[in-house]
Amino acid sequence: MSKNGNFLKKVGLAFLSILIVASTIFQTTVVKAATSYGSQFLNTVELLDKDGVPQTDFGYYDNMDVHYTWSIPNSTNVKAGDTMDFTLPSQLALATDLAFDVKDSKGQVVGTATVKKATNQVTLVFSDYVEKHSDVKGELDFWTAFNQKVITGNETVDLVFPLENGTTVIDVEVGEKTPVSPTETLFKYGWVDASNPSLIHWVVRVNYAKVNIPNAVFTDIIGAKQTLNFDSIKAFHGTYSADRVFTAGAPISSTNFSATSDGFSVALGNLTDSVQISYTTTTTDGGKSTQYDNTAKLAGTDFVTKQTSTWTPASGGGGEGGGTTGSVTLTKEDAKTKATLAGAEFKLVDSKGTVLQENITTNASGQLSIADLKFDTYQLIETKAPTGYKLDTTPVEFTIGENNQAITVTKENTLNTGSVELTKLDAATKATLAGATFELQDKEGNTLQTDLKTDENGVLKVTDLVPGSYQFVETSAPTGYKLDNSPVSFEVVAGETDQVVKVTKENTLEVGSVELTKLDAATKATLAGATFELQDKEGNTLQTDLKTDGNGVLKVTDLVPGSYQFVETSAPTGYKLDNSPVSFEVVAGETDQVVKVTKENTLEVGSVELTKLDSATKATLAGATFELQDKEGNTLQTGLKTDGNGVLKVTDLVPGSYQFVETSAPTGYKLDNSPVSFEVIAGETDQVVKVTKENTLEVGSVELTKLDSATKATLAGATFELQDKEGNTLQTDLKTDENGVLNVTDLVPGTYQFVETKAPIGYELDTTPVVFEIIAGETDQPVKVTKENTLVPPTPVPPTPIPPTPLPPVPYEPTVPPTKPEVPVTPKKTENSEDSPKTTPIRITQSLPKTGDTNSFAGLGVILIALSLSGLLLKRK
Repeated sequence: MSKNGNFLKKVGLAFLSILIVASTIFQTTVVKAATSYGSQFLNTVELLDKDGVPQTDFGYYDNMDVHYTWSIPNSTNVKAGDTMDFTLPSQLALATDLAFDVKDSKGQVVGTATVKKATNQVTLVFSDYVEKHSDVKGELDFWTAFNQKVITGNETVDLVFPLENGTTVIDVEVGEKTPVSPTETLFKYGWVDASNPSLIHWVVRVNYAKVNIPNAVFTDIIGAKQTLNFDSIKAFHGTYSADRVFTAGAPISSTNFSATSDGFSVALGNLTDSVQISYTTTTTDGGKSTQYDNTAKLAGTDFVTKQTSTWTPASGGGGEGGGTTGSVTLTKEDAKTKATLAGAEFKLVDSKGTVLQENITTNASGQLSIADLKFDTYQLIETKAPTGYKLDTTPVEFTIGENNQAITVTKENTLNTGSVELTKLDAATKATLAGATFELQDKEGNTLQTDLKTDENGVLKVTDLVPGSYQFVETSAPTGYKLDNSPVSFEVVAGETDQVVKVTKENTLEVGSVELTKLDAATKATLAGATFELQDKEGNTLQTDLKTDGNGVLKVTDLVPGSYQFVETSAPTGYKLDNSPVSFEVVAGETDQVVKVTKENTLEVGSVELTKLDSATKATLAGATFELQDKEGNTLQTGLKTDGNGVLKVTDLVPGSYQFVETSAPTGYKLDNSPVSFEVIAGETDQVVKVTKENTLEVGSVELTKLDSATKATLAGATFELQDKEGNTLQTDLKTDENGVLNVTDLVPGTYQFVETKAPIGYELDTTPVVFEIIAGETDQPVKVTKENTLVPPTPVPPTPIPPTPLPPVPYEPTVPPTKPEVPVTPKKTENSEDSPKTTPIRITQSLPKTGDTNSFAGLGVILIALSLSGLLLKRK
């Protein structure tokens, strides 16, 4: 190769090295967030055989244990997540990747180790155990074999191991790689599965020597902590090469496999060639053992039985660790009695002022203990004193070191004491009472002090009470008062002992009773349902809603001696309320006798006033006669008449429901005996009950006949409205029938008028009122009136030229017009008329207009033009 080529090769290798280093640095920077301490904690390393004996001579196929010891200096502040990293020599090979926890003797995890088979890289990640312990140290073991890719056997190998101060070299003598013995008939080996440590592979080399073994049978005995996977058994005839490589030939049928009580067997028949048998077992300990064993046996006719015991190569890895910690026990004591105190709380602070623990509380024995303390100087600071004691925040300092690992300290507290003052009072007057006797108890009722008496001021004091809950219980009441032994609870509160606790206890005088009887003032009959309130002598209400029972009696008990009064708040039904007080006194020393008082009531009466009215005009009506009834209709009074003002009055009515019933109506009015109900309400008898009763006048009728003013014939179809005398419309659209008559009924006495609103056809409208009167007392006969109408005079029509089509001649008789033109009309004959006029032919009378006349012939002209046009149309057809 040219110099330039060598130069480029060197440059390329250098660049590649830089990339690899950069890549490694980059990966380390990104992946590792914690501190890596490399191999600086590794103290020693040695190689151990399967019996744990240090060795430097090993066979080519042997396994060896790489055994490390390590420790962390107390001066190094290792944190959780920090790592120890190193690499095993490349001449050694691992069976698989490894991962295991490094634990102390109590099972606490010191760290987690991982080993990569491909790189021999070992990483131990520390837990927070290293933050809580001093003198942390341990061991690591890795089962390896020689890397047969670089070790050929029968040689000395220098194994370079990293340690805390660099590296150390162990020179190992590696044995020769030996061939299989040509006379070998049975050999067995096994190994742990690289990806599943619970699975073990076993291989048996049978009759490598190819000797004749009649009726050959192979038997395998499964070792401890394993179960056979029977379906995994396979057997083949075949050949082995000099370097132990098997070439499989014909398989042996599975019918030759038999399960035994502790393994299995394979019937090989007359065996003359080599056979390889393989199978797997599953461990029952999850692959935690370092090695597993099995026993194999080969037998046949005239063949010396061969037996071999085999172990799997030791594999995997493990480690253990530990550390030293100290402890402290603090005892909390009463400063005077030295009694231990529970419930004190502390916090633990290290030499840097960092709070490590809080709310550490002394137990029932007054102690607290803290374990697993690293070597350092600490302080226990009280944050809460025991109940009733003064808080003392002075730190209790102690040091945990190599020669001071179990520390005991004490902390004393001084009790706070308080006092209590009880004042004895009269429950009613609040006057202080001397001579009451009490005992002091704790909250459970245990007696602490007895014979504690209130002084002349009604007060008793107790001092030197430690914080806690207490109660006073009265054992003897003041003279004349009831004993009340209900506890008076109080509490002396820690931190508030400089303030006197003040309580009161009231006593009630021995009590008496009173009985009030309610009576009718006239009959002295007892009255139920009266309501009273009880007052003291100053009128202050003590009790309300006290009612007399069915016997007219009310009782009140539990009255302390003194002056009282009953005040009526509601009288019995129908009686006048009398709220004048009924005074009485309960006398001290006479409370065993009931005080008796009475209270009388007078019935209350009311009145009623009935006003009789015209139902239409509301005018009052004299002369109506009534009787008074109760609500059941029983007659109470009769012959009650309305006076000149239409009013009748009834007085002295006791509260209740009543009714008036009319027995005689005023003259000209209809009788109405429907009851007029009313009620005299108790408590409202000072107000007159007022009621009214209306009557309707007897009604009459009217008949109007419509006549022709000239012929007196009746005229149908005239329309009227009925009005009162003031012209107010009462009814409209009243029409005369075919007999010229209209009738109106139900007219109360009074003055009315008909006013024509529409005349019969052909007649002049006459709006002059037709006045008539319905007279009271004469309503049984209809009033009859008439109304005449005059025909409308005809209007002359001037002659109109006749169109070409001739019409029949119209007779024409010129006459001198009368003063009033008339058109005779034949009145319609009614069914009841015998003398109805006969039909008279209508005559058309022509009247010449006079000077200044306003008549018009326009109507006749229109008729003639229409007839002419009709004639023309007929002619054209």
